[in-house]
Amino acid sequence: MSPIQHVLVNLFGKGLERIVCFLAVSFASLAFGAGELTADSVLASFDSVGTVDASVNADSAMKADSSVKVDPTVKLDSAVKVDSVAAADSTLAAPPVADSVPPKDLKSVLYLSGGENSPWFYLGVLYAVEEYHIPVDSVVGTSWGAWVGFMWSRGMRLDDMQRLFLEEDFEPYVGHDNIAAKTELNPFEWPVSMEGIPSLRYRFALRQDSSGFPRRISKPLVLDSAGIERALSRLRFQESLYRQSVKPKIPFAVLACDGTTSDAGEDVFKSLPLPGNAESGEVCPYLALPAEDSPDEFAIIAIADPIRAEMTGNPWQRALKKYVAEGLNNRPGLIVRAHSILDSLHKSYIQAGFSAMEKRMGSLPFGSMRKMDYDSTKVEVYPWFRYNPTFDSLSSEKHIAAKSYWDENDTGLVAPRRFAYALSQNPVYDSLSFDMQANGDLVVGAKSSPVFDVAAGGFGSNAFGPIAYAEMGVRFVDQMEFNLNLGGFWGISSYGLRPQFNIERLWNKNWSVTFAYEWQKVRPLKSFNNDIAPEDRIYSERRSDLSAKVTYALDEMQNISLGFMFGNREFEMDTLAYDEHFFNTYPVSPNLHYELLSGKRDKWFATDGYAVDADLGLQSIGFELGRADLIPIYLKGELDARYTVSPKEFVTFSFGVAGGFEVYHEDSNNYVAADNDYDSEDEENVRRSADSAHYKGGYVYPKDFDYAVLGNCYRLHPETSPWSTEWYNATLASHHYALARMSAALHYKGSGLWLFGAFVHDFENNPSVDLGVNKIVLEPTFRLTYRSINVLLGLSRIVDLETVRDLKEFSDYTFFIRIGNYDLF
Repeated sequence: MSPIQHVLVNLFGKGLERIVCFLAVSFASLAFGAGELTADSVLASFDSVGTVDASVNADSAMKADSSVKVDPTVKLDSAVKVDSVAAADSTLAAPPVADSVPPKDLKSVLYLSGGENSPWFYLGVLYAVEEYHIPVDSVVGTSWGAWVGFMWSRGMRLDDMQRLFLEEDFEPYVGHDNIAAKTELNPFEWPVSMEGIPSLRYRFALRQDSSGFPRRISKPLVLDSAGIERALSRLRFQESLYRQSVKPKIPFAVLACDGTTSDAGEDVFKSLPLPGNAESGEVCPYLALPAEDSPDEFAIIAIADPIRAEMTGNPWQRALKKYVAEGLNNRPGLIVRAHSILDSLHKSYIQAGFSAMEKRMGSLPFGSMRKMDYDSTKVEVYPWFRYNPTFDSLSSEKHIAAKSYWDENDTGLVAPRRFAYALSQNPVYDSLSFDMQANGDLVVGAKSSPVFDVAAGGFGSNAFGPIAYAEMGVRFVDQMEFNLNLGGFWGISSYGLRPQFNIERLWNKNWSVTFAYEWQKVRPLKSFNNDIAPEDRIYSERRSDLSAKVTYALDEMQNISLGFMFGNREFEMDTLAYDEHFFNTYPVSPNLHYELLSGKRDKWFATDGYAVDADLGLQSIGFELGRADLIPIYLKGELDARYTVSPKEFVTFSFGVAGGFEVYHEDSNNYVAADNDYDSEDEENVRRSADSAHYKGGYVYPKDFDYAVLGNCYRLHPETSPWSTEWYNATLASHHYALARMSAALHYKGSGLWLFGAFVHDFENNPSVDLGVNKIVLEPTFRLTYRSINVLLGLSRIVDLETVRDLKEFSDYTFFIRIGNYDLF
C-alpha cells in the first residue's frame, strides 16, 4: 500500500468510502510511476470522490508570549516571533462534548505527528502541558512525535530531553529530512591511492550471488565516515528509547503505516525518518490522528508544520503533507498548530509549541476541573554504561576476527564508536550495522568478502630517474585476517619484486606476523654518481633479502616487534679506486623494535602528534674476498623521537632528536686494531684505545672492511632530512652518532614550503669523511601533495662548524626532486 493510501485509510472510516478512496489513490500511485507526481495531480484525483474543504481552521491569536517560562537551559529570547496574523473565520471552536460524558471524565489523548522540526515543537507543547498541568491520559505518535512521546511517557524530564536533542550524535538528524541515505564519497574523484607509492588504484570485492556465481563489487578507497555515523546514530536513537526500563507512567502507542498501534520501542524506532527505515512515519501516515470518533475521548492534536509555511520534501511528500493538512477541517478535537515561524532556530520552535498550546487552553473542556501533577511521573534516566555486543549474525570463520576489534574496557557510546572506526579501517568489512535490544544486547552486523587491489603508478627522483610501479593484493578473513601483496618496479637501470604475506589478529587481536622477500637491483643515475668522489661511489646494489617479523600491540599507540633478516647483498664499486668490481656480503640481523605513535605516521610532514622509534639488535656480516670471512656479531641500537605541533592550521613546527651506536665486545687476547690512515692526534687516541682494549678488553666499534666504501654502507645513516635517506650518504655514515633536528613549514593542507635543519655529532670520527665531527644540514623544500602523490623540490647542503659560512653559497647546494613516498632501497 502506498504512503498516501495509508493516510486516506486513516482519515476516512470503514466501508464504501474507504474502498473508493483506495481505488482513487491507487490510480494516483500509477500516475506517479509514469511521470512526476505533484501535489495538484494527487489532489485532483481526490475531487472525483469528494474531498473536504481546503480551508484550514486555526487559532487567530497565536503570539509568542515573552513572559512564558520554558526550559531555563534554552533561555528563550522574548523577541522570538511567531506570526499571529490569521483570518477572522479561521478560529477552531471547541468540539461538542457528549452530554452523557461529563467533561471531567473525558479521556484526554495527545497526538504527536511527524515533521522535520517536530521534536522541538513538541518539546514546547509538553513544556506547556506540564506548566499548566493539562491532563494527558495517553499519548499516540508517529515518526518524531512517537520518539518524543515515548520518552516523555516514561517519565523523562523535558530538560534532559532537550539536552539529548542537542548532543552531537543527534544534531545531523533532529530537525532534518534524513529519509534518503547520505554519503561522503565523491564519484568524480580520481581513484588515487591514499598512501604508499603514487598510483591509480582499483579496489573490489567478490561475492556470490543467489545462483552461486561470483559477483564483483567496487569498493571505495576512502573510508565513508558518513556511513559509520549513520550506524552510530541509529544506535543512539535505540539507546534513547531503551535507556529507561521502567514501565510507562502514561500509556503510549505508536501509529504504524498499516494503521496498527504498538507500545514497543522497536516500533517507535522503525517509525523514525532514518536511512533504511522503509516504514517511516514521514512516509506514512505523517500525521497522528484518531482512527475514529469516540464520545469518551478528547483529542489534542499537535502539528509541528506551521500553517503558513512552504511545503518541503519530495513531490510525493509535499502532496501527502498538503492533503492531510486540508483534511483537518472537520477533524474533531483540538488542533495545536502555529501559523508561521520566522526562523529555523530550535528555540523558536520550542517557543512556538509552548505558545500554540497555551493559546488553545481556553478551548479545553476540562477547564480547572482536572489538573495533573507531572512531577510525580518524573524519574532519573541514565544512558547505558556498558553494552553487551553479540556477533551471531557473522559467519563462524569471521566471528572471532570481528569480535577482536571490540575493546572490553570501553564503556558507553565510546565502545561502539571505537569499534566501528577500527573495523572499518580494514576494507574487508563493510555494511556495518548495530541493532540494540531492550536488555542492552547489541547485535553487530557486518559483511566480509575477499577484497582485491590492483594499482599502477610510479615514483622516482633525479637520483634514480622515473620508475614504473605495479601492485596486486588480496585480503580475506578466515578466523584471522590475511593479506597477500605483490609489488614490483621497473626503471632505467633498476628493477625489483617484493612479495609480502601478513597475518593479523593471530591468537588474539594483538598479534600479527609478516613474511617478506626482496629481490631487486638498484642503480643510481650517472649524473648522480658523478657528484660523488670515486672512493665513495656505489654504482649498483643487488638484494636478495628474506625477512620475518612478529608484532605485539601493547595498545592503540604502542607496539613491539621481533624481526629477523637474512640478506644477500652485492655491491658494485669503482674499479679505479678498488681492486674488486663486485663485492658480496651476507648480513644477518635479528632486531627488536619498539614504536610509540600518536597522530599521522609521517616523519617529515606530519602536522601534529609525536612518535618514538627504538631499535636494538645484533648484526653479523659474512663476505668473500678470496676466502670466506665475516665481521663478528656486534650490537646495534637506534632511538628516534619527534614532536610536531601546528599553532595555526597553516603553520607547523617539528622537533626531533636521534642517536645510534654499533659496538661489540673485544676480548683482550684477540683484539686487532684497525689499520687506517689517521692524522697524528687521532692515531694517538686509537693506539691508546687499542692498548687499553688489548690488555683489558672492552666495547669497541665493529671491525671495518678493507674497502671504506663498504664500511660506510653498513654504518648507521642518521635521518636528518627527506633527501638524506635517498641513497647511501658517506658524509653522515657513522658507528656512533647523535643529532637534533627541527623543521618549520608554511603550507595549505600539506602543500607548501618546509625548511629542514639538523645538527649531527659523530662520536666515531669516521676516517673516510672529510668534514669534522660536528655537521650541519640545511634543506629548504617545496612540497606538493594529494593523497599518495608527493612531489618534493629542494636544495640540500651539509657543512661542519668550520665551513658553516658556506651555507650562504647557494651555488654549492645539491638540487633534488623526489616524487613519491617510498622506502624500497
